[in-house]
Amino acid sequence: MQDGDHVTRVLVAGAGGQLGSRLVELGSGREGLQVVGSKRSALDITDPSSIQGALERHAPDVMINAAAYTAVDLAETETERAYVINGAGVKNLAEACCNQGVALIHVSTDYVFGRLERVPLGPSERTGPLGVYGASKLAGEKTIAASGCRHVILRTAWVFSEHGQNFLKTMLRLGGEHDTLRIVGDQI
Repeated sequence: MQDGDHVTRVLVAGAGGQLGSRLVELGSGREGLQVVGSKRSALDITDPSSIQGALERHAPDVMINAAAYTAVDLAETETERAYVINGAGVKNLAEACCNQGVALIHVSTDYVFGRLERVPLGPSERTGPLGVYGASKLAGEKTIAASGCRHVILRTAWVFSEHGQNFLKTMLRLGGEHDTLRIVGDQI
């Protein structure tokens, strides 16, 4: 991402979470990159003025959105909160990035498909979320696509790092506590 002596400025929203904090770590010290992470207290994607302030302070070339409501099961009862963050919050980011000429990289989920597959799915595959979490993430994707901003949407699953709670860390802990574990085996 280096063009001559140009430094690409990257702002990571959601830098307090496991994905965002790891992205900041990976980008720090890289030649040609200046990566800054913003936690929710400094960049709240549900607040357009907070986004605008962060864009003015950091003047990024690229925004990576790692901020999200990720409590899959809880989203069924916290529907409004899931949509405020994953739908309306993402729309706020897309509009602000579009207005400022900032490219947006958005991290989404395979839950937008709503079905289990044993083969890779392409970007144009039919979506059909089965729950609120996937539907709220799909709503965010659609607002990005409609915004006109330069963007990339990454759909992923099973995010893990040494930060925060995740499936891998839970399994390692449980493996140390029990001789036998019963785990679902329906995802690849």
